[in-house]
Amino acid sequence: MKLNTKSVGKATLIRLCLVFGLLLIIPLLGWPWHLINGGSLESSGVIFKVPSRYFSLDSTDDHPSMMRCGIGFPFWRARYGFMGLHPHPKRHKLDMKVDLDRLLTILVNQERAEGMSLIAQRTVETEIGPAFCFEFRSGARSIIDCYFDGSTLSLDYEGSEKFAGDIYELVNSARWQGNGPIGPPGMALLENYPAPRP
Repeated sequence: MKLNTKSVGKATLIRLCLVFGLLLIIPLLGWPWHLINGGSLESSGVIFKVPSRYFSLDSTDDHPSMMRCGIGFPFWRARYGFMGLHPHPKRHKLDMKVDLDRLLTILVNQERAEGMSLIAQRTVETEIGPAFCFEFRSGARSIIDCYFDGSTLSLDYEGSEKFAGDIYELVNSARWQGNGPIGPPGMALLENYPAPRP
């Protein structure tokens, strides 16, 4: 039996085109997700507007997350941005007048163990109160952790430094769903802050 090399070559070319086309479509998934889902996520009574180039990943544990992919070759070296919302309803609220220094020490020690250095600390005013953000970097990789004063909610970003500013867009969009402040009353207990990274 003779193998038809023309049809084998054609089938291989079609497969390569499909794989390459799929890799080009992934970075554009944010736009269709927004058209279908409306572009916002809720966590612990707070609504966040998902940045336009991000799409949300399914969450079964009330920890919504979203992702943005860039184009690159090879694909696994492409730029990316990953943001997560972390409600901690069983923890006490943070009081940044009391807890800021301790929280900063915990974060710096945790990120230093991963080879990251603190490069910036920002306070962002939002509708639900100020958010304290700590930015760490190592090469082109960034990690940003943000904590809302008077709440148990935190956000984080991990990915390319090129997309790092996207978390501030997410933080600025925070607004109450209608039920008011989140988390139980009382002093902040920081033994478990921040949440361990998976």
